[in-house]
Order: sequence, then C-alpha cells, then structure tokens
Amino acid sequence: TVVSGVEALLEAAKRLEIDVHCATGVVVGAGGAIGKALALLLSEQVQKLILVGNPARPKKSEYRMLKVVAEIIGHLKEMGEAGHSFAEDSLGAWVQSLRGIPSSADSLTKWVDYVQELLNKPSPVRITISREDAVPKADLLMVATSSLEALITPELLKRGAVVCDLSRPSNVSEAVLRERPDVLVIDGGIVAMPNSPDLGWNFGFEKGTGFACMSETIMLALEKRYEHTSLGADLNVKQLALFRDLAAQQGFTLAGFRNLDRPLDPALWERVRAFRLTSSA
Repeated sequence: TVVSGVEALLEAAKRLEIDVHCATGVVVGAGGAIGKALALLLSEQVQKLILVGNPARPKKSEYRMLKVVAEIIGHLKEMGEAGHSFAEDSLGAWVQSLRGIPSSADSLTKWVDYVQELLNKPSPVRITISREDAVPKADLLMVATSSLEALITPELLKRGAVVCDLSRPSNVSEAVLRERPDVLVIDGGIVAMPNSPDLGWNFGFEKGTGFACMSETIMLALEKRYEHTSLGADLNVKQLALFRDLAAQQGFTLAGFRNLDRPLDPALWERVRAFRLTSSA
C-alpha cells in the first residue's frame, strides 16, 4: 500500500511536470504506521517535508512524529553513506550536511533530543498537529488516517496540488472534485495484478485489479512465505524494499488512476497542468 501509494503520487507529479526535488511534501497521519512509512519514502524525493499528527492526542502525536523524523534522518544518512546522490537543496542533501547525527547504536532518547534541537532551528522538515497550517503548503499531499471525517476540504489546498488519499473511507471531501478543478486527487493503494486474473471479488475495480493489501498477501503466497512474520507491525525501509522488489519480479504494477473510487477523467491531467502553468506565470 505504501510503496504503490508513493509511486502513484510521484508518477502523477511527473505527468504534471512537477519537479519533486523542489516540492514540499505533506503527510497527514504521519504518526501512524502507514503515515510513517509514507514519510520515509517521500523524504527521499522532496525538498521540504511536513508531518501532521493527530490533534486529538497532541503530546502522543508529537512524540511519535519526533521518532519518525529520527528514522527519516537515519535512513537518509545511510542512503548517502551507501553512495546515493541527492538533488541539490533536497531534504536528503540537507541531512548529508548535518553534523553530530547519533549512531544507530545510540538510545532513542538521544535521537529524540537531537531531533528536537534540529526542529527548534529553521529546517526543511517540520512536525505539527494543525492541518490548517500544513495542508496549504503542500505541493504533494499524502493522507493516511483512520478518521471517518472529510479532513481535506477545498479551501485548504494549494493551487495545483496533487493529493494521494490512502484512507478508507476517503479523507478527501467530494467537494474538492467540484470546487477545485486546479487540484488532482488520486486514490492510493490500487494495484493491477499480473495477467489480470478474475479472483471472484468485485470492489468496483476493473478485472485483475485490487487493493494493494490483498496483493501483498498474494505476493507472499507466490513466494511460499507462509511463516508468521511481523510485517506491517512496524513498517521499515527493509520491508518496503522487499515488496517493491516482489512487485517488480512478479509483475504487480500500479493500476489506472482513480479518484474517490471512480476512474480518473483523462481530461483532468491537462486541466490541472494548465492551472499550474497559469499559476507559475
């Protein structure tokens, strides 16, 4: 779900000619397991990243997001040490410039203290519990919460933004589709299976298409990985890489773009691109 969601967001940005290395990414629901994993993958690409936690539990959300930022810094540091070249002025390049980063052997307390000190200074990563503050800054917005509410409403969104919603039910108000023709909303977590099999279900998708969580189970079964695992309990980069590799090996791909459970109107691409060009001019 995480891997396909981020890939869908990045593919949409590419089609709309958005330079993701100069973009601000926002993750609503960043304190949860899915949100954390989305933030990890998105941090590899964007220039700035804002993590939005649950306003109903501010203290708990803040601590969770501090841990997420610590994991992001550790991840990007390891990528740099492994030879990955980050775009200039990107979040990854910023991490490579940091000094005094704790080691993987250091305590969580030391990491959290380090992150708190960083966030007290101007930095390309921020944490907040205010959607109203964060969402209007998003060029690329990912939403993954367990809320039943329509959290993303028309007045919050930046002109020309791309929104990928992984929440079920959707956290994006249907009013966005009616009132914001300059914004692209896509559903995340929809996957096309190899050879388009009919597996006997009907979730309103095309034949051979299903939710990514189902595809994950099928991938593991095809690999005969039936043992009990902790996959999904605390998603990390290694697990995300595993499913990205399995998808490539077995032929699972992104499904056609959809928004609010309906096929995406192809005319939307040109419409949003035109609004973005007008805005930049």
